[in-house]
Amino acid sequence: MPSWLIFLFAIEGGLLSGGVQQGDEIFEHPEYASYVTMEAEMRAGPVFVGSSIETQQRAVDHGAAYPEFAPYRALYTFNAGLRFSVFEIGWEHMCDHPVESNGHESSPFAGGHDRLYARVEVTTGASD
Repeated sequence: MPSWLIFLFAIEGGLLSGGVQQGDEIFEHPEYASYVTMEAEMRAGPVFVGSSIETQQRAVDHGAAYPEFAPYRALYTFNAGLRFSVFEIGWEHMCDHPVESNGHESSPFAGGHDRLYARVEVTTGASD
């Protein structure tokens, strides 16, 4: 593989709290809600293309020895752009979709947005 071509894969997980509001509607994350995010990016010189999916899920007790996790929301992101040293320009599309899982309540919200951006990133201090 050429040295200028880089593939990145990451996985992340954690707990959620709070909620989402749209107009007068409020959707609180269920108790014991968690998320898993998977992300991939390809870089070729200054060009990058990436994508990620975050799945939000709740613990559901069916009386078994362990709880079942039922997804209720999925967030998708796709991005592309150019990176030069401390400067980046790009485009990102993010969309949010409810997920129906074994008859359990899903998030009532769906939507998305696109953004064009320019970013300057400067770091100071010692690096590891």
